[in-house]
Amino acid sequence: AEFLVGLALYEAGEPRAAREQFVRTRKLHPRTPEGLAANARDAALRLAEGLYPEALAALVRAVRAAGDPAQYSNPWLSLIQLQAQLLTTHDTLLAHKQFALAIELANSIEPVVSRDDAIEFLAHSHEAWAVELLKQVEGQPAEEADRLRSEAREQYRQAGSRFEELANLRSTAKTYIAHIWSSAESFLKADDYADAQRLLRRYLDEEARKLRPTALVNLGETLLAEDKPTEALAAFGECLEFFPHDAVAYRARLLASATHFELGELEAAAAFLHEVLNDDQLTPLSFEWREALFALGRLLHFEGRYDEAFVKLDEAVKRYPDSPQTIEARFLAAESYRLHAVKLRNSIDEQTPETQRQANLAEATRLYDESLVRHAALQDLLLDLLDHGQLTPAQQLLLRNSYFARGTILMALERWEEAIRTFTTFTNRYARQPEVLDAYLQIARCYRRMSQPNEARATLEQAKVALERMEPTTQFEESTSFSRTEWTDLLAWATTL
Repeated sequence: AEFLVGLALYEAGEPRAAREQFVRTRKLHPRTPEGLAANARDAALRLAEGLYPEALAALVRAVRAAGDPAQYSNPWLSLIQLQAQLLTTHDTLLAHKQFALAIELANSIEPVVSRDDAIEFLAHSHEAWAVELLKQVEGQPAEEADRLRSEAREQYRQAGSRFEELANLRSTAKTYIAHIWSSAESFLKADDYADAQRLLRRYLDEEARKLRPTALVNLGETLLAEDKPTEALAAFGECLEFFPHDAVAYRARLLASATHFELGELEAAAAFLHEVLNDDQLTPLSFEWREALFALGRLLHFEGRYDEAFVKLDEAVKRYPDSPQTIEARFLAAESYRLHAVKLRNSIDEQTPETQRQANLAEATRLYDESLVRHAALQDLLLDLLDHGQLTPAQQLLLRNSYFARGTILMALERWEEAIRTFTTFTNRYARQPEVLDAYLQIARCYRRMSQPNEARATLEQAKVALERMEPTTQFEESTSFSRTEWTDLLAWATTL
């Protein structure tokens, strides 16, 4: 009668009163079929109201009261209905981003739900949590973005473990291969390359065709992460040999190019990039074409083909201004203009005809000016990101190097006072870093070129003070050409000039 009053209230459109009646029923009759059903009804009503922790608690009480499924008997709530409610509740919690509660539910539903189903609930809970964490990264300050990515990797790692456990429990089921794949993918997204590699090899041992090309490329990626480039190239090569027209073959070419680049095999690296860029099936709108263009510009820069590099890098920046790679590409383009100017000046010798000499000098000056404009624009962008807390560690290095490059260009153009101002900004911004000593040396050189030896010596004395203030643990060799002792000797010698 207590339970039926609750049902009547619910059907009469009074859910709050019904919920109170169900609470009364389960408290007065906790070990009865009505008490179990009242908990389930209470849970459903609280879930509808968004009272998620309370809904979970009520449903867990119902599960505990249910006991062994083989002995389950309840005229008000069948076992199938209870299992369906558990699934619905789990899906609702995930939909409303209540991931911790979804995991708690998955850990509490045995034995009403089988062990393998419970593990599947867990795996999908961790996976969904990871996806949501990565969605939150965009627009966050760099430190917060790193924290979110780290948490997402941990959730993917948990998902990978649960999917692997699920595969072991369902080793004879049709879904076995799918669970192996899900585990490998989760480990890969967690940057857990050893486990990802293990699961990918397991997948390749079982699957002859379906996702084999993707598995080979993913395996190659894990091998690259473990610094095994030869084995990685073998995996990419197998994919390209047996599945040359599969969509993932483009990614195989990009990764093969990157591997050859790291090995210093620039010609082979470029060949793979040209294959992607010249493929009739791709357009500049495709992800792979975009990646290949950025990579080719970068490769040309490091190969010393600066006049070709800035053309490709400028094209990439113009086509894809919002790409994550654009900031680095802008820096490399600015540096390509500068380094090509250096190359032109260095090509002038005593045998160079005067006409050619003047043409090279004029072109070098133009390139220097172009580089200056680009470095200035890049610094404005990076400083704006810094003000909003969105500058990554890699971009911080670009900002530092851009300041130094700008000062170097101004010195090459013999604009000494502007160079001094640029390097002075550098010394103020990076006062505690070893690179500041290089900046002081450049300022001193500018003063010497301006025939101001006293100012040059004063600058070197400032450098000595800056050196003394640096922490004993400072690693000078990581960012400069000298050790602490060598810097001490160099500054002492420079002061005597």
